Amino acid sequence: IQADAQNRYPFAYYSGDRMGYAYATRSMEHEAKEAALRGNNRYFTRTVVPHELIPGHHLQGFFADRHETQRRHFGSSVLVEGWGFYTELLLDEQGYFRTPEERLGHLSWKLVRAARILVSVKYHLGRITQEEMVRFLVDQVGLEEAGAKAEVERYMTYSPLYQASYMIGALAIRDLREECRKAWGDRFTLYEFHRRLLEENSIPIALIRYSLLDLEVPRNAR
Repeated sequence: IQADAQNRYPFAYYSGDRMGYAYATRSMEHEAKEAALRGNNRYFTRTVVPHELIPGHHLQGFFADRHETQRRHFGSSVLVEGWGFYTELLLDEQGYFRTPEERLGHLSWKLVRAARILVSVKYHLGRITQEEMVRFLVDQVGLEEAGAKAEVERYMTYSPLYQASYMIGALAIRDLREECRKAWGDRFTLYEFHRRLLEENSIPIALIRYSLLDLEVPRNAR
């Protein structure tokens, strides 16, 4: 992507009649291009696309723009990224990943989310170096070298523990779903649970729980 286009292409042509095209950076060597394609192959993207679009971030953002909008100022990455990863787990439950290759792609990204907890926490505790993080992601998780370095840059520049929010948030949403299933009885449907969850906007899941289960909100959480 050319320098003058990098500031606008990720956000351009998301909808409407015009279609945007993003081309591989021209200066990349052929070997680097091959590595990038391996790290972003079609089986991986079958997991990534729904995470980013529907039913993932785009759907969550759609609800956040329309319900309890003032709460966006108190947004939680545990809800936002947790929802994105939760939708991947939900799709797996629904049989979305049909072939062994697609299942492997899904499980590979699942492994990345687990690794993010270990590596990012160790980094912010000062117990692992940048090079050790890269080596762990390459040797234990199976990322390409360039992909591992990009991951490490995320850990170093994002807010502390942001990377842990994917797995922690997804499991918290799934646990809340099962609590609601028991509490709501015959009234429970996946549609109703997801609708009510997303209409609470992107506040912490622990606070959403009070609303969905009709619990009294503690004074310090009001």
